[in-house]
Amino acid sequence: MSEKTAIIIEFTLVLALILVAASGCGYRAREAGRPVGMEIASIAIPIIECDTSVPGFESDVTRLLREEFIGHSRIPLVPERDAHTVLRTRATRIETRPVSYDVLQTMVGGETTDYETTSVRRLNVFFQARLIERKSGAVLWEEGLMREQALYKVSSDPLVTRNNMRKAIRDIAEGLSQRIFARTMERF
Repeated sequence: MSEKTAIIIEFTLVLALILVAASGCGYRAREAGRPVGMEIASIAIPIIECDTSVPGFESDVTRLLREEFIGHSRIPLVPERDAHTVLRTRATRIETRPVSYDVLQTMVGGETTDYETTSVRRLNVFFQARLIERKSGAVLWEEGLMREQALYKVSSDPLVTRNNMRKAIRDIAEGLSQRIFARTMERF
């Protein structure tokens, strides 16, 4: 037997052992773009409910969530009345916290006074999500407390600050979309 043939046989045996071990651990092949452990014929993703008022928040989050499913799964996105499952999401709380400050020194009445201004803020958004079988109302999975966060710079120009905050919201929406997609498709 040639050395090349021996290597091929050895490789084949190692691959067979890996496949046997993996099948014993509960791993199984599945069609790409399909969820593990359940059948989802179609999905509706209504606009996210939001208990707070941040302009554009609902549309940004909903759009990115829909794009995640459209781009990475083979599950048709359909109107709620036609859907097998419905993904309901709610932003329960949005909060900002200062992370860092700039100090401005000013002379007032002959004395130096320090004024602290926020230079970076952390945006925290708390979510709830659940996937529901539309006809029966059965909850397929539910997560009561999810949190995503992002930092944004604060400027002396309120329009720049608002734009920076919108970018942070998009970052949060991307993270949330990936988490919900993984929760639906990978079942963890």
